[in-house]
Amino acid sequence: MFLTTLIITTLLTSYVVSDTCVTYNFEENFDDIVGSYGICSGIPAWVLDEYSRVSLNSPDERSTKFITPTRASTASCWSSFVFTVDPGSKLQLKTYMDLEDRDGGNINVFVVVDGTGIMVGMDAVNSANIKGWYTWDVPLFPSVSTQVYISIMGMTSASSTVLVDSFRYIPPGTSESSCQIY
Repeated sequence: MFLTTLIITTLLTSYVVSDTCVTYNFEENFDDIVGSYGICSGIPAWVLDEYSRVSLNSPDERSTKFITPTRASTASCWSSFVFTVDPGSKLQLKTYMDLEDRDGGNINVFVVVDGTGIMVGMDAVNSANIKGWYTWDVPLFPSVSTQVYISIMGMTSASSTVLVDSFRYIPPGTSESSCQIY
């Protein structure tokens, strides 16, 4: 009886953990996240900045911070904390891009299985075809529940704006309205 109870509890706990909406908005605990984790190791880090320092309104009045690539000719990178994704789930990033010159900027997102380097999601956008605020749906293709982290890699020119305001992971069967970032 004890073994049966333990197995049922374990299965239910695993389901509840993987059935959780995950959001992050760069407002708190930024320094607690190892941004150079995994595939970002050894690559210059994205920079935490504030809307009050740039001439841009945030997408939400409660949003005051964002990350942006370094203003250099090389790519920079930031990795999230580890969380669980499931088949049929969705990852969204709230981004802003504004092209001011030919070099513009780009963002690549990789969803990487922790400890393996195997990708279960990836996508890219660039400032040539995105201008302004953009809610970006990144395709995910895990075959089973998997522990992953997000790596955001990108670059921008000195006169263009490329930033990420927030991201959210929406489990299968969960409505977007019940997974609010702010």
